[in-house]
Amino acid sequence: MDKEIRESDCYILLILDNTPSHITNILTLTNIEVLLLPLNVTSKIQSMDSGIITSFKLHYRRMQLQNAIDRDEAGERDIYKVDQLQGMRWTEVAWGEISTETIKNCWSHTKIISPRDEAGIPIVSSSVCSIEDIEENLLIDPNDEFAVKELQQQLNILHIRNPIPIKDLLNLEEEREAHQEFTDEDLIQTAMEIEQVEDEIIIPPLTGKEQLDILRGALRIVDERIDDDGATMKILRKLQSRIREEVRKEKAENQIQYTLEQFFLIPE
Repeated sequence: MDKEIRESDCYILLILDNTPSHITNILTLTNIEVLLLPLNVTSKIQSMDSGIITSFKLHYRRMQLQNAIDRDEAGERDIYKVDQLQGMRWTEVAWGEISTETIKNCWSHTKIISPRDEAGIPIVSSSVCSIEDIEENLLIDPNDEFAVKELQQQLNILHIRNPIPIKDLLNLEEEREAHQEFTDEDLIQTAMEIEQVEDEIIIPPLTGKEQLDILRGALRIVDERIDDDGATMKILRKLQSRIREEVRKEKAENQIQYTLEQFFLIPE
């Protein structure tokens, strides 16, 4: 990785906390500078901890709860169950939802760097990127502000008894631990849980025909309820065409080539 960065003539500052798993003394880097933060300062001067991770969790939780609502409406029991692949897909989407403005504001909040105007004079940002702002003042990126409102609506739809505040949902106590040392008992318990999951019934994926049936219903809903100059319809039509082509190819591959003799009963 350092070689690729060196060849592209880029320089990177990598800021890490002092988690024991962050071993850097064995690395030989040229274009990457690793900065290990002192003890007990990560939450104050690490930009990721000053709002970027919170913004990421906000968008991830929003997709997670929407999936739970969909599963609940489908009559499924374990509505919060998510496999690893789905979680990875949500991770990619959630990271893409974090705006450049949010990242800039979070860096400014750490006071490591200050925003400057065109003349190079430091300016004071009106936006403060913190967990408390998300629930109380919403002084964050408009994209995040909309996601907060949607997240609250999802919590209401799920009728969760005594739901925790959104700021706590985005900063769960068990997720604050950056490093954990496992005992032998922990490893054995984890292995047993994995075996139990593997023994559970695996729901087969939707067939191409089932996907097309669902899409036809979705297209009718979009046509009746969404007025965005056909943008959503265009995306769904493109997906529909792709699935149709996959179904056609699969059907062609499964066709059996018969010989002429197979249509006649030849006496021995």
